[in-house]
Amino acid sequence: MDIERSVILWLIRNRDEDPLTYLEHIIGQQSWKDRAACKDAPTAIFFPRRGESTPPAKAYCQRCEVRSDSLSFALSGDAHNDTGVWGGTSARERRKATEAGASQLADAV
Repeated sequence: MDIERSVILWLIRNRDEDPLTYLEHIIGQQSWKDRAACKDAPTAIFFPRRGESTPPAKAYCQRCEVRSDSLSFALSGDAHNDTGVWGGTSARERRKATEAGASQLADAV
């Protein structure tokens, strides 16, 4: 659901509440990238070429407070996040874990 529709539905359902409360909630959900340990890191290390190493990128993930948000984003099915290191996992690890089942994903992280 897009943000505009979500806000309109909330306003209809919660007429007596302050809409800014909901907007702050929506904004808070989308700002996990602003809190990511990697936000100022060179993007290239998170998208290594074939044969290049992923540990430099994963080192950022190990100390990141929004690691689970990043992993959820990677698993959301967006066409732009099916490659690279997200949430401490490589695209290959996510594919294997997804094929094996959700329990395997926890082991990959």
